Amino acid sequence: MSGIAEMAATRRTAESRRRWLLKAPALATIVIASVGPLAVMLVYSVMAKGAFGGVALGQFSLDGWTNVFVERDPFDDTLVLADANLIIFWRSIKLALVTTLATLLIGFPTAYYIATRPEQVRSQWMLLITIPFWTNLLIRTFAIMGILSNQGPVNNILIWAGLIDKPMQMLFTDGAVLLGSSTSTCHSWCCRSMRALSAWISTLWRQGTIFMRRAQRCFGISSSPPASRA
Repeated sequence: MSGIAEMAATRRTAESRRRWLLKAPALATIVIASVGPLAVMLVYSVMAKGAFGGVALGQFSLDGWTNVFVERDPFDDTLVLADANLIIFWRSIKLALVTTLATLLIGFPTAYYIATRPEQVRSQWMLLITIPFWTNLLIRTFAIMGILSNQGPVNNILIWAGLIDKPMQMLFTDGAVLLGSSTSTCHSWCCRSMRALSAWISTLWRQGTIFMRRAQRCFGISSSPPASRA
């Protein structure tokens, strides 16, 4: 038996080594293409600013990090808060939080509704959700910009309905950024949440059926179990 166990362990080790060798080119590409540029940016961020642009190689400086929050006054060289950077930083955090909340409020009920449908209907709903995302993100962004522009259909409809007298500025506002961000993230949220909810609902239903059967045997209750879900 020990010889069989050793052979099985050797076979598992060889299979694991072979899988890692097959994945090595893809992992190396990911590391070089994604981690490499980030590492270069990190190294450049801790170097001193060059006299004629760029960075001074070999000169360590944290000004690139501290200038995000503070900056030197050009007159007395004192450190003051970088108001513009802090406003942009807070606006980015605020939009990220609101986008996450909007995606949750839109995506979770949609994913729950799809997850509770029969399996044959569930695939049709997923197809309807994925249709707008057959186009590139850049094309969808330009489409949203065209819709919200001063000469876009939204402003034209509002003017035609008499709600406004002149085009309303919609582009380059927090609402426009929120709309573009939410439409980009709702799809992935729905897909991932739907899979997780489907597995959770199936497990919950199976455990409930098992519990009901055990309760029937324990208390001597005779009734048919609930019909299985698709």
